[in-house]
Amino acid sequence: MQKRGCLVKYIMWTASVLLCSLLFSIFAYATESPYVQSDSDPMQALNIFFRTTYTHARQDVLEHSGPIIVATGNRLILIDQGQRTVGTVVDRAYHDLKTVAHTPIAVYCALARETDGPLEEEVTERLKGFLPLIDGALDVFEGGVYDAEDTPRQQAVLKGCRQFVNEVLRAGRVSRSELIRFIRQNVGHAQENLDRATAYRIDNYHAQATAWRAELGPEKWAALRVVIPGSSMARRHSLTTQYFAKLLGEPGESDRIVYAESLFDEQKALERLGTHLFDTQIGEDFFSDRWRMHRDALGASAAHYLDGLSMD
Repeated sequence: MQKRGCLVKYIMWTASVLLCSLLFSIFAYATESPYVQSDSDPMQALNIFFRTTYTHARQDVLEHSGPIIVATGNRLILIDQGQRTVGTVVDRAYHDLKTVAHTPIAVYCALARETDGPLEEEVTERLKGFLPLIDGALDVFEGGVYDAEDTPRQQAVLKGCRQFVNEVLRAGRVSRSELIRFIRQNVGHAQENLDRATAYRIDNYHAQATAWRAELGPEKWAALRVVIPGSSMARRHSLTTQYFAKLLGEPGESDRIVYAESLFDEQKALERLGTHLFDTQIGEDFFSDRWRMHRDALGASAAHYLDGLSMD
């Protein structure tokens, strides 16, 4: 009975905490927003109707847009007439070569804030844990997995990293000039790895895309669109964007190629494509400018108003 009483008290306490948190969130929203609409507010009801009908229309446009390739980095996914096909993109080498190229940068990251003074204990332990990881990677390349062109370069980079880390651990410190010299010694090998990794990735993409092109036929292929989920930093000169731009004869991001920045969930990325397509239609039908909705709707008005606003 005592245990049961404690359990009941715990449940009641948890419920009260959750309720207080909910009330606090509602209060915080109400105090932050200068205009809070109630459920009975006719303007809110009208705005909800707009958002709901927009969502439905966007989904309809997306469903009737033709075949779509979602290029998620490691996978190409074809969506055609409701059927989702995951393509084969076999590029272990792409990842391994990039990993080796990142290894000197990992050394730099560990030491960049530790130069010209004794190493902190936490950094020392991190570097000690780093050494067996390098040894494990060396075992991979000593196993004859890669060709004679790639293997010596990987071994040189990994052994160089191991030697430098051991020297830093023995000294218990590292100067900034030593760290920069180490990094720059590895730039050439790292760039060669990136060049090779790029070739592996593009060749794998092209093998799969070419197979799908044959399956879809000319008419469907002409309607194909590509959505590319990716990070903000990788958007400029994106490998994937460049590849599909050349494949589809596009200048880059366009009506047919959409970069879904920071949207790594497949459904969210598809929604971004739907927004792109439907907003293009709205811009063309309303403003005779297909790109009008691809910028802030208030942007032109803001520029005009600010021209006449004194900041004195």
